[in-house]
Amino acid sequence: MAVSSARPRPRYTAIPSGDRWIAYLQCEDCQRATQNGAGREIDVGLEVLERASCDAKILGSLDEDARWHRAWTTALLRYLIDDTPANAEVISGWIGKWSPLASRALEAFAGTLAEAPVPLDADAITARITSDVSRDTDSVLLN
Repeated sequence: MAVSSARPRPRYTAIPSGDRWIAYLQCEDCQRATQNGAGREIDVGLEVLERASCDAKILGSLDEDARWHRAWTTALLRYLIDDTPANAEVISGWIGKWSPLASRALEAFAGTLAEAPVPLDADAITARITSDVSRDTDSVLLN
């Protein structure tokens, strides 16, 4: 039987990181950890890997909670409109009243993202959130 002299390739486990802008990998054999972002791979300490894993769990939990609240709100609004179609006009009025304030708050917050350690495009984030909100409200009011 032939014995291979090639060193076995380490198995890596991906550690999720928020919105997956940076990938963390850890070798299951030697525990070496690396971070890959923007096409560059660098070694990182285990404390960095642990912090990223913790952050990912927290952000994932917050995202899951936010999705639940959006689904619950959508279901409630659909129920209110299905039960009393005239509620669509009342809800549209609320949206019209509060949307400008929410938009100003979003733009102010998004502006701070350009100053983050990894700067983000505030206009792109504002556009994505505005699009998501419009899609959700349209799905309720135009359904």
